[in-house]
Amino acid sequence: MFVSVVVPTLNESSHIGEFLAMLARQTRPPDEVIFADSMSTDGTREIALSYGASILDVPVRGNIGLARHRAMQVVNPRATAIQTPPTSNTSITRR
Repeated sequence: MFVSVVVPTLNESSHIGEFLAMLARQTRPPDEVIFADSMSTDGTREIALSYGASILDVPVRGNIGLARHRAMQVVNPRATAIQTPPTSNTSITRR
């Protein structure tokens, strides 16, 4: 099973490092992590990249639905986990 985690972000630098460290500690870490970033200005992108995550630019600030939609177009289709912003609950969809 291939697991992708999609995270819509906008200025999440205060949470993103802890979130990525938590993902790495999972019994089954994801195969890919994609941040659909809505033009963060606080270092979110740099932190995500330092953990090996991919960044997908979303040119509309704060539109979580658009961010998810754009990311789902590039994510590996075999199995997908969708993560809402790190301060929220997780919803998982398996394909």
